[in-house]
Amino acid sequence: MEDKTNFDISNLSLKELITVYEHIGAFLDFLDESKIDESEASNE
Repeated sequence: MEDKTNFDISNLSLKELITVYEHIGAFLDFLDESKIDESEASNE
């Protein structure tokens, strides 16, 4: 069984695309803020 999801962005409206873009941007910001500095991690 394949666990794939087909996601065709051509089915989204412009408003929905903008919302998806904003959510992706917020998620990337969250990941950037949550990064563990390797030099700090090795000192612990």
